[in-house]
Amino acid sequence: MWGVRGGIDVIGKRLHNRKVLIVLDDVDEKDQLDALARRHDWLGPGSRIIITSRDKHLLERSHMDMIYSAKGLEDDKTLELFSWTVFKKPRLEKDFVDLSKGEGENQVADILKDSGYYKDIEILKDKSLITISGRKLWMHDLLQEIGKEIVSREAPQEPGRCSRLWNDMDVFSILKNNTGMEFVEGMVINSSPHKEELNVEAFSKIKRLRLIKIYNVQLPQGLNYLSNELRMMDWCDYPLKSMPISFQLTNLVELIMPHNYIKQLPTGFANLDKLKLMDLSDSQHLINTPDFNGFPNLKRLIFQGCTRLYKIYPSIGALKRLTLLNLKDCKHLHSLPHEINIESLEIFILSGCSRLRNFLEIERDMTRLLELYLDGTAIEELPSSFKHLTGLILLNLQECENISSFPQFICSLTSLKILNLLGCNSQPPKSWHFLGLSFIYATLVLWKNSFFIAQHPELEPINLFMPRSFSGLRSLVSLDLSDCNLLDGAFLGDLGCLSSVQFLNLSKSNFTHLPDSISQLPKRTVLYMDNCSRLQALPNLPLSAQFVMARGCASLQNYNEVVVWTPGET
Repeated sequence: MWGVRGGIDVIGKRLHNRKVLIVLDDVDEKDQLDALARRHDWLGPGSRIIITSRDKHLLERSHMDMIYSAKGLEDDKTLELFSWTVFKKPRLEKDFVDLSKGEGENQVADILKDSGYYKDIEILKDKSLITISGRKLWMHDLLQEIGKEIVSREAPQEPGRCSRLWNDMDVFSILKNNTGMEFVEGMVINSSPHKEELNVEAFSKIKRLRLIKIYNVQLPQGLNYLSNELRMMDWCDYPLKSMPISFQLTNLVELIMPHNYIKQLPTGFANLDKLKLMDLSDSQHLINTPDFNGFPNLKRLIFQGCTRLYKIYPSIGALKRLTLLNLKDCKHLHSLPHEINIESLEIFILSGCSRLRNFLEIERDMTRLLELYLDGTAIEELPSSFKHLTGLILLNLQECENISSFPQFICSLTSLKILNLLGCNSQPPKSWHFLGLSFIYATLVLWKNSFFIAQHPELEPINLFMPRSFSGLRSLVSLDLSDCNLLDGAFLGDLGCLSSVQFLNLSKSNFTHLPDSISQLPKRTVLYMDNCSRLQALPNLPLSAQFVMARGCASLQNYNEVVVWTPGET
C-alpha cells in the first residue's frame, strides 16, 4: 500500500459487498479509526468491526454503534489465574494474597481530593488505567511500574530526594541516618521481616510527609516529631503510649492505628475537620474514646477488638455523617449512650460485646440503618423504638442467649431481608422463680416448659417463641433459626407469609414434626434441618423446595444418616 489514502482505497474496493469480521486491537488514535473503520458502506451486510481501546473518550468521539466495558474475572478466578501463571498451582500462597487487593475508591478519593488530584481519578478511569468495581479501585500493573520508574528517576542515587519511598531498605536507611528527606511526601513499609529500631529524631526532617504506611518498628527513645502535613497515617503496632506534643492533625483524612499501645487519645484530637476514617482496632490498652465534637466529617469509626474500652462519649451523636460504627468484641463495654441518633448511620456492629445488656433507644432519624449486628451480646430485650428502623435489611441476633422471645415488632421491619437467630436458646431469668411465672403470656408449650424448669433448678434452655404472624416480613430472604431449641408449636405464624424467603435453617431444633405451614413456603427455598434429633417424619415438605438437607436426624423413619431432597423427588 502507498500511504493511508491508498490503503483506504484498497479496503473500499476489496471488501465492498463482502461479509467480513475485522478486529482492531489497542487503538489509541482517532486517525487510526478514520483510516480503517470510518464508513459502514465499505463492508457488506452482516459485517462486524470489533475495536479494543483503553481510551473510552476516543470511542465516544468516533460514534461507535456500541461501547462495551470488558469485565475482568471475579476476584477468586483472578487469583487462581495469577497463581497458575506464577506458582503453577490453583491456590495463591498466603503471603501474596494482600499484594493482589485493591484500594477503596472513596478512600483514595478522600486522600487525594484536598490535594487537587480528585479529577485525575476520572481521567485514569476513562483511559482504562484504573477500574472501579464494588467500591474498590484497581490500578493496572503497568501504571504502577511506570509511576515507580518516574519517581526513581527523580534521584536515582539518593532515594531520600525522591517524593515517594516504598523500598524497605531505602526507607530504614534514610530514617536511621536521618539525612536527605526534605523531598519525601509518601513512605510505605510493607514487608519488614523483624522489628527495626529508630531514634527519636527519625522523622524530624520529613516536613512534607503526607502519607505514611508503616509497621514493625521500635522507638526506644520515643518520638519528637511527625509532619503536620500528614493526610493518611497508617501505623500498625505503634509502640508508644502517646504521640508527639507538636503533632497537629488538622490535615489528617485517615487515621489507621491498629494494635497500638495508646491508653487514651491526646487532647490534640480535636477540631479534625478533614478526618473521614478513624480505625483503632485491637488497641488493647485503650479505655476511652475521644470527645467527638470536633470530628464533623467522620464517616467510619472502628474500635473493633478494643477489649478494655468501657466508655463511649455521648458526643458520638454529633457525628452527622457517620456511616459505619464498629464496636465488635469490645468486651468491657457494658452500656451505650442513651441515644445515638445518627441519621447517616448505615452499619452498626456490636458483635461480641458480651457485657452489653441494654440496647439504646432509637429515634425516627435512623431510618438509613441497613445492617445491625448484636450477635454475642448479653442484650435481654430490644426496645419498642426498634420499629423505627424501617430501612433495616440485616439483623443478626446470633447467640443472644438472654433473649427469650421473638419481639413482635420485628415483623414491622418490612425491608428486612436477613434475620439470624442462630443459638437463641436462652436461659430463663432467675426472677421467674419468684414471680411464680404468672406474667408469662405465651403458649401451652411455654407453660409446660416453665413448670418443668420450676421442678428442675438446673435450668435447661427454653425455646425461642415465634410471633403469631410473619406477615410484615415480606422482604425477608434468609432466616436462620438453627440451635434455637424450637419445640412443637413454637411456630404460631403462617410461614407462607414469608413470600421472599430463599433460605430457612431450622437445624438443631427439638420439634418432632414440621409445622403444617412449611408446605406453603414460596419460590425455590433451601431448607436445612440438620441434627433435629427428635424429628420423626417429613410429610409436609414444600413442593417448590430447591434443596432440603436433613443430616443427623436419628429419629426419622427410614433414617439413613444423610437425607437430601432435590427438585422432582418425592
